[in-house]
Amino acid sequence: YFHLNLTGLQDLSGLVSPRLNLTGLRDLSGLVMVITTLCMTVFISVSQTGNASSYPPFQPLIDATQPGATLTPPSGTYAGPVKITSPITIAGNHQVTIDGGGKGTVILVEGNGVQLRNLRVTHSGDSYDQIDSCIQVRGNFNIFKDNIFDNCLFGMDLQQSNHNIIRRNQFQSSKPLSLGLRGDAIRFWYSTNNQMT
Repeated sequence: YFHLNLTGLQDLSGLVSPRLNLTGLRDLSGLVMVITTLCMTVFISVSQTGNASSYPPFQPLIDATQPGATLTPPSGTYAGPVKITSPITIAGNHQVTIDGGGKGTVILVEGNGVQLRNLRVTHSGDSYDQIDSCIQVRGNFNIFKDNIFDNCLFGMDLQQSNHNIIRRNQFQSSKPLSLGLRGDAIRFWYSTNNQMT
């Protein structure tokens, strides 16, 4: 027999220091029940705070867009990650957010002739080895214009990518890390003839 009292757990911040009162805990079965209760509480709290998995995925919209066409999604927030391999244009009209959910790179462009305009891209992972970014570019002759990037380890990462245009994008914030640990707003690696204004 035991008594479990959880107070001050109205959101995830309460998980930092919940007040637990355990009395009469005489065997292991009681401890298992306590741990199960805590796990269920964490799950419920996380599901109620909102995260990328609660948003509709953006990838199916890209997959349904024919090469050379323009995708104008309905306004709202969509879940990443996203991979673009064909020459399409995505027009967000300042009303579309793509949220990476804190894992990996949010948008990977592995094609030529892609245009991304007026999007908000946010919440990459935090891996330096993988260079987690709002956008990774592995292609040529792409255009990135009037987008907002925030809460990403790196803003944009271009590797062996040439003749791209990066214009009037806003890099609002990096991960909440000390200055020496933040990634670059824009990173070029073996990339030439790119225009940034």
